[in-house]
Amino acid sequence: MFEISLTTTRENAEKDLQAFKNSVPQFNVTEFKQRNENGNRCYIYLRLQENGKQLRVLRGGRPKKLTNDTVVEIQERLRSDAGCNKTHLAAEYGISYGMLLRIEKGKY
Repeated sequence: MFEISLTTTRENAEKDLQAFKNSVPQFNVTEFKQRNENGNRCYIYLRLQENGKQLRVLRGGRPKKLTNDTVVEIQERLRSDAGCNKTHLAAEYGISYGMLLRIEKGKY
C-alpha cells in the first residue's frame, strides 16, 4: 500500500484525479484524508493498494544475527563434531538453543 498526495487546482481536481486513477489501473485508488484546499490549490490524499493482492509492508525490524556463511559454518561444526556441546555453541554465536536446532535440521 502506498500513500501519496496529488496537488492540483480546484477547477481541475476531479479531472486530474480521474486521469491519475486511469494511469495506474493495477491499483485501487481511494481518498483517505479530507481534501485540503488552500487558495486555488487542492491537495488530495490518496491510498493506492494493488488490485487482488495484499501488499506486504516492509519494516525495518531487527537485523539478522547470522549470515548465510555463518549458518553453513555452524552446520559443518555440528556435523564434524558429534560430541559438540550445543549449548556452548549457541552461546558462542549469540543465538538460542532452539535456533541452533533449527539450523541443524536445515529449517533456517
